[in-house]
Amino acid sequence: MSATFDLILAKRLYTKRREKMIKQQDLAFSLGITQQAYSKLERGETHFSDEIIDKVCNTLEMTIGEFVAFGDNVLFSNSPQSNNNGYVNDVKIIETLQKTYEQNTELLKLVLTEKDLRIKQLEELLNKK
Repeated sequence: MSATFDLILAKRLYTKRREKMIKQQDLAFSLGITQQAYSKLERGETHFSDEIIDKVCNTLEMTIGEFVAFGDNVLFSNSPQSNNNGYVNDVKIIETLQKTYEQNTELLKLVLTEKDLRIKQLEELLNKK
């Protein structure tokens, strides 16, 4: 996961913890980490491992899909593709988000390469004058 994604999760963790009125030290204990380590997670200074995400979701009684969802994407469904709790398959959602992230990363690389090429061309034009 990217640092930006970790910051999104950090903000979501902070918000959910506050909504449930849980102290940092109590949630840290539930996750099996120190309060200092938890504080770094909540500030986005530490990478969210799969294990921590799973423990957070279990402790805060939410699905992984709810925790990692982007923006206002609704991950609740009564459709046949959802599991018994009504939540769309979390693994499929995560895979889709990962694929979208990878596609956007590739597109960004192409745009940056094009930008660098144009800057080089402009510099060459300036040097000729």
